[in-house]
This record gives sequence, C-alpha cells and structure tokens, in this order.
Amino acid sequence: AVVPAEELFAYKAAFDGCLAMNGTAFGTYIPPDAENHPAVFTKLISYLDAKGLYTNSIFIRPGQKSIVNHIKNRLSTVESLDLSDELAGDENGPLDVAEILLIYLKENPEPLVPRICYTQILSACSHPSNLFTGLTKEVFVKNWCTSLDMLRILLGLLSRIAQCAPYNQMTSDRMASIFAPLIFQPLDQQEAGIPMTDLRKVVEATLRLINLGEEVLKITIWLVVCCLLVFEVFNYLHATLLCFFLLWCTSLLE
Repeated sequence: AVVPAEELFAYKAAFDGCLAMNGTAFGTYIPPDAENHPAVFTKLISYLDAKGLYTNSIFIRPGQKSIVNHIKNRLSTVESLDLSDELAGDENGPLDVAEILLIYLKENPEPLVPRICYTQILSACSHPSNLFTGLTKEVFVKNWCTSLDMLRILLGLLSRIAQCAPYNQMTSDRMASIFAPLIFQPLDQQEAGIPMTDLRKVVEATLRLINLGEEVLKITIWLVVCCLLVFEVFNYLHATLLCFFLLWCTSLLE
C-alpha cells in the first residue's frame, strides 16, 4: 500500500522525540546477564520504527529462524552493530527484528511494568478511561524505575503501529494480546506466569496503555522530576533547621 507522505512524516516526528535520548536513559537498567541489553532494546525499537510500521502482520508472522539467531548473536557481540546495514536487502527484516524483540522481552528477568504495580494497575481497569489514566500515572510515579522508561518507548512504537492498522492489520487489540504476558507479571507467581483469572484484565490494561501511547508515561516523568525536587528541597530545609537547632542547643550549653 502507498502510504501518504504526510502520515509517515507525522509518525516519525512524534517518535523522534521519544528516541531523542538515544538510549542514555537506559544506562542504569542493566540485566545481570548482559550489560548491552539496553542498547539492544533501543536498536530493535529504532529499526522497527524506521522500517516496520507498515509491515503486514508484524509480531504475528515469524522471522526466518537462521537470520533471527544470526542477528541475536551479532547484537550480543558487536556493540556498534547497525541493523539497517546488517539487514540490507532483506525484505523480511522487520519480521526478524520483531521476533527478536519478543524474545528479548520474554527472556528479560523483570517485566517492564514492575511486579509491585501489577495488582494496582489491574484494579484501575475497573474504572473509566480518564480515571484509569490518572490512577495509572499515580501508581507509576510511586514506583518509578528505569524499566518504565523502556515501557514508555515500547508503547510509543506499538501505538504508532496501531495507527497504521489499515496497512499492517495490527490493531491495538491484536498487539495487546501478544504483549500483555510479556510486560505484566504478578508479584507472587514469577514462575507460573499470569493466572488465567487475570488474563482478561491484563490484556485490557495493555490495550489501554497502547491506546494511550507513551503519553501516560511521558507526563509521569515530569511528575517524578517534580517529586524528586520537592523531596530534595524538603531534605535541604530539614537539614538547615536541624543545624539551627543544634546551634541553639550549643548556645544554651555555653
């Protein structure tokens, strides 16, 4: 299908800001088994944004196994690997990279949504969309960690792929079913996965997050910064008052 140039420009412009940090925001998120995972995550997302938005049935159609294994090995051994160069001429490159992203999320030791947020986010699903958004932001602010910044970027990609559903057949609903068990895991059942009784709510929560895109977390980042500033100011004032109090006590002793 021929994609209108203005549409493609709009998607790219929106995503450029999302990836402006070029992976530096992931610096503290280092899984114990591979220090270069954050850079790998960024490369996978960047490639799919550049070349996979309009790929039919992406995340459903499998990649070519030999190429997937080759690229996985290259990503783990070559820090400066350029996926566009590596997959030049491969018309199924987006399918290969999409499968690697799914494997990455599955093998990641911790889900992108912190396990401690699991019950709270599912509870928020019983509320209307506007209240769900507010409750979700509140939960994320209280439990902020670097993996949520990775989730923000993933949601940005998924929401833009969903916007291209007329071309790629990948609606938000279809992607929610695929990604729900990859980004959510309960706190007390790390080995068993998501209980069947929770599966519907987990898919619904994932669907809502995809529809919101990275906005639900982009605003959260500013809230976190504000909270940290307030905390620092409080600590400064607390320390200042404590010093005055100690000086006052010292003057009384003299």
